[in-house]
Amino acid sequence: MIITLPANGKFKYKYTSTSRWAYILEQQKIKNKLHGQTPHQCDVCGKKYTRKEHLANHMRSHTNETPFRCEICGKSFSRKEHFTNHILWHTAGETPHRCDFCSKTFTRKEHLLNHVRQHTGESPHRCSYCMKTFTRKEHLVNHIRQHTGETPFKCTYCTKAFTRKDHMVNHVRQHTGESPHKCTYCTKTFTRKEHLTNHVRQHTGDSPHRCSYCKKTFTRKEHLTNHVRLHTGDSPHKCEYCQKTFTRKEHLNNHMRQHSSDNPHCCNVCNKPFTRKEHLINHMSRCHTGDRPFTCETCGKSFPLKGNLLFHQRSHTKGQECERPFACEKCPKNFICKGHLVSHMRSHSGEKPHACTLCSKAFVERGNLKRHMKMNHPDAMMPPPPVHPHPQIPAGVLTQVKQEVKPIIIPHHSATTTMHTIQQITAGAAAAGAGAVQLTPGLVPLVTSTLISHNAQQSQKQQQQVAAAVAAQQQAAAAAAAQQQAAAAAQQQAAAAAAHQQHQQQVAAQQQQQQQQAAVAAHQQQQQQLQQQQLLQLSIQQAAHHHQQQQQHQQQQQQQQQQQQQQQQQQQHHPQQQAHPQAPPQQQQQQQPPPQVPIALISDPSALARAAMQLQHLPTNVEQHPVVY
Repeated sequence: MIITLPANGKFKYKYTSTSRWAYILEQQKIKNKLHGQTPHQCDVCGKKYTRKEHLANHMRSHTNETPFRCEICGKSFSRKEHFTNHILWHTAGETPHRCDFCSKTFTRKEHLLNHVRQHTGESPHRCSYCMKTFTRKEHLVNHIRQHTGETPFKCTYCTKAFTRKDHMVNHVRQHTGESPHKCTYCTKTFTRKEHLTNHVRQHTGDSPHRCSYCKKTFTRKEHLTNHVRLHTGDSPHKCEYCQKTFTRKEHLNNHMRQHSSDNPHCCNVCNKPFTRKEHLINHMSRCHTGDRPFTCETCGKSFPLKGNLLFHQRSHTKGQECERPFACEKCPKNFICKGHLVSHMRSHSGEKPHACTLCSKAFVERGNLKRHMKMNHPDAMMPPPPVHPHPQIPAGVLTQVKQEVKPIIIPHHSATTTMHTIQQITAGAAAAGAGAVQLTPGLVPLVTSTLISHNAQQSQKQQQQVAAAVAAQQQAAAAAAAQQQAAAAAQQQAAAAAAHQQHQQQVAAQQQQQQQQAAVAAHQQQQQQLQQQQLLQLSIQQAAHHHQQQQQHQQQQQQQQQQQQQQQQQQQHHPQQQAHPQAPPQQQQQQQPPPQVPIALISDPSALARAAMQLQHLPTNVEQHPVVY
């Protein structure tokens, strides 16, 4: 069904004050509640409505039907009143409802009321499970679905389901490629209107959200909320398996993928999986495309993600407190991000969580481990990052666990339900023979309070059951963690035993080396003693030879003297002989001079005796080797 405008662009009827009609509708609702009339029920989810058109509007939430389509912008609506308000915004720009705080105008009164609550801080809608409050009822309904696990909005292209319809619509646009929201400053288009609003603020420079601590401004409210948590230290998002806390929900979701094997973001070039979308973008720009659209105005450095640019710009702020909010408790250092603080704290504790699986080295940061693997083990695979000592959960089990402990929501009794229950009580009393029971005006509040207290008790019991189920899961997780810790301790003991055995082997090798060195030294000493003995024997032999030559020389001299004496005696007996025959002995004396004694020989008889005695005192077990000249 498509509703079109008349030729003049105006409707035939004129909008006047709706207070009378609002009063009539409110009275009709009260009347229906008093009589307990909800005849129109949804066949899909069982919800009941007092009016048929309300049921028809509700059914469109299941069928995703949007019959009311605007011819001006092509936007479609499931309800006629929404379409009418939208047409008024096109035709005359009529926004009759104005905020008294900021002068902002709205086409619908309920939009104004929701906006005013942002100024007043009023949150009338409270969750019965966690006591969290909300400014809008639909926000409370969406929040309760997180407790119950209800996902009524399912994608028609894949198996994904969502707790909110707008989330489902935005998801479907990823399949269809539809981007209906276009920027008037550039050619960019967006699937969601709030994304367009945030993008336009980049062109206009509008930053309406200001921090009350450091006066820093932000274009988006969620950015301000995350920033304020840096000042307050609030980390509301807690992991169920390792008790780690996070300031942002998307950080918790990314962390939960470390406990599971879910890597939804995959590179279409090399098929490498990633747990976070920004990691995939960094990988694509670094390895494949090289696209870096965000450039620093101070130093000209470019980055693939805006978050990387913002992180880099903190290095140009000269260490302001707001830009370095993470302070070390043990030293006066401040850091830009929490990860840097965690790495710095390991320098105080000595923790090295990133260990090499091929050798015994460990590192404080994973980047150092990567560098070590490339230099020392280039053919080996990089080990996975260390996770907390808790059981690894396969993909899909987290949702299954939540569904197993899904609490049963017990809605608060409305006036219709209360009256209906009272009627059942009176009917039961009459059937039991108690007679006619007349509900007086004073009896109705009493019975109502009794029912409400009973409802609260039942809700408390359900919450206790849920808490017991969660506690059982935590105990099971703790037991699994204890088993893993015991296995890790056993591995550490085995590693310690291997290290001790290696140390003993090293000590034995050192002792063997020392023994070899001692044997070599003893052998060298024996060689020196042998050389000394050989030199001493050689000296003794030379000395004995010299002494023998001297004795021979003395004997020759004595013989010559005897010969001379004999010749003299012969001359005395024969004087007639001439002295001519005596010449040959003198010539013989000139021909045989005394032998020359070498300098190196021992010529002193006392030294020769001492050398002989020293030779006798040498060790007898020394191996005798022939002397080589």
